[in-house]
Amino acid sequence: MLYAPFSLTTPPRYWHYSYKANLSAPVTPSSPALEWQDKDGKIALAARPAAGTFELGRRTNILVLASPYLSFDWQQNSTAQVGDVELVLGFRRQDQGDWGESDLGAGKPTTDHTLRIPVGSSQVTYGQWHREYFDLAGIYRRYWSDAENDEIRLVWIGITSGKDKPAAVTSITYLTQILLSR
Repeated sequence: MLYAPFSLTTPPRYWHYSYKANLSAPVTPSSPALEWQDKDGKIALAARPAAGTFELGRRTNILVLASPYLSFDWQQNSTAQVGDVELVLGFRRQDQGDWGESDLGAGKPTTDHTLRIPVGSSQVTYGQWHREYFDLAGIYRRYWSDAENDEIRLVWIGITSGKDKPAAVTSITYLTQILLSR
């Protein structure tokens, strides 16, 4: 999903980007909330939540059983905290024939369940890349066990600024290689 840079002002089809500047911050970061950077030889998205609230994501229509694993790489600088940036997964329960072309349109799709996963760890070595793996079918069974696995679709994957606490002005979280696999 995040493997090559694209324009954030005019994202590709099926992508959605929203941003609201933090005008009340005592010190405004000199860089934008989201920007592509070459970080340690990787093309990564640099997220600065102190610059403002943001959400960047992509519509999908993926049967959880067909691509049950999600992975991504992240790195934080020394002022970033767990949850400054969150991964957002949107799930919808639907039968194979229960979706149409409008489900593949622009903007965020409707979801039955949304899961926000804080990016980061308090036990990290700053400046090193870390890889996270998630079993999507297992996550869905854990939180919504009443649904049949062959009805569950991942319809949204995104990243957003954390909502639980303000981030430090110099906080940067880098994300790259968000991949779905079997």
